[in-house]
Amino acid sequence: MSDTTWVALITASSTLLASTITGLVAYLAGRRQAASQEIIAHTQIVEARNAQYRDLRRAAYVGALNQHSIVERTMKNAWEATPCIDLTEPDGYRELEDALNLLQEKLHLVELEGPLEIAAHAADIMAFEMRSMSTLSNLLKDHANSPEVPSRHDREKARREEFKRIDVRDAFIRAARDVLGSSF
Repeated sequence: MSDTTWVALITASSTLLASTITGLVAYLAGRRQAASQEIIAHTQIVEARNAQYRDLRRAAYVGALNQHSIVERTMKNAWEATPCIDLTEPDGYRELEDALNLLQEKLHLVELEGPLEIAAHAADIMAFEMRSMSTLSNLLKDHANSPEVPSRHDREKARREEFKRIDVRDAFIRAARDVLGSSF
């Protein structure tokens, strides 16, 4: 074989080998890039799902807290602004019962969205409000015909209920902040 043929054969072989090596490197780099992009996409999907869960939970927690504020105002009105005789009428505290029923619905949503830590605090809120309603009802039994407001008959009990309500609500808020990741 002539020298030219050998040079051409060596050149062709080295070109072929260089192309193979370049192709292999490009293939491996493409696989690595695809794997990285898959990890990034998966992370973004997980983060979006977590943000969506957080938003759903936050909406449920805020809805329950807002309704609890309505119950608080309605209960305060019953204790401090409505005469006992009016409260003992049929439907005398219908507004309060309706507010409590709506609160229970909102708290069920909180329990559904979870987690268990917040569900326990939601149950505490409802249990407290039911006990508070029972306290008011018992006071009204003793003072059914009174033209005075319930707090006139037992101001200390009215204040204790108000402070307990704040404690129960604050415990719920602390738990909600922990769940949502913004504990202060």
